[in-house]
Amino acid sequence: MPESVPEQPSPRLPSRREMLRRAGNGFGLLALAHLLESEADARPAPAPARTPRDGPSSTESGPLAAKPPHFAPRAKSVIWLFINGGPSHVDTWDWKPELAKRDGQPLAGLEPTTGFFSKEVGPLMKSPFTFAQHGESGAFVSEIFPNLAHHVDDIAFVHSCFTETNNHSPALFQINTGMSRMGFSSVGAWVTYGLGSESRNLPAFVVMTDMKGRGLPKGYAQN
Repeated sequence: MPESVPEQPSPRLPSRREMLRRAGNGFGLLALAHLLESEADARPAPAPARTPRDGPSSTESGPLAAKPPHFAPRAKSVIWLFINGGPSHVDTWDWKPELAKRDGQPLAGLEPTTGFFSKEVGPLMKSPFTFAQHGESGAFVSEIFPNLAHHVDDIAFVHSCFTETNNHSPALFQINTGMSRMGFSSVGAWVTYGLGSESRNLPAFVVMTDMKGRGLPKGYAQN
């Protein structure tokens, strides 16, 4: 028996332009199929018979579908100004009377070799600015904010935030993600995971870098 001859390819392969001309209509059908599938997913299915043991029902159509929050919110969006390298909290809103008392004294228990600036570690230093109480809340405000001091009753101050590292990048990681190591989800990602998104065509949160080109935060894109 003669040996089988392998099937030869077509003597004339279609060009890229011809392939697009022949298959162009198919691209639109792919998009249409995706839209119809999304619409079908968003349509709630008939609820089966439930028993008290089943718990509450859900009509979510995906892990990032919009979810109701625990409390009715008044704000529709949040703008987080992450001012890397900004003025110190002890010079702005966080009045430290004990720091003023211990001005010039060494910090007991400090290990100076744990940071990048071990040779520059000096004694405690009080803020050079004067603080005063303002508004009905009696919030302490530094003298460098004479105008904002009139609006303290409309501002929420969180003085319990701290990090567990004295180096810049790990400290910023902990502020943005809750962990001092890189690679963990940011607060924006967690909010999206918890509340979902109202649109599949727009991101639930975006990050905008410094428009004046003054650089990224310590840790760069990880932060």
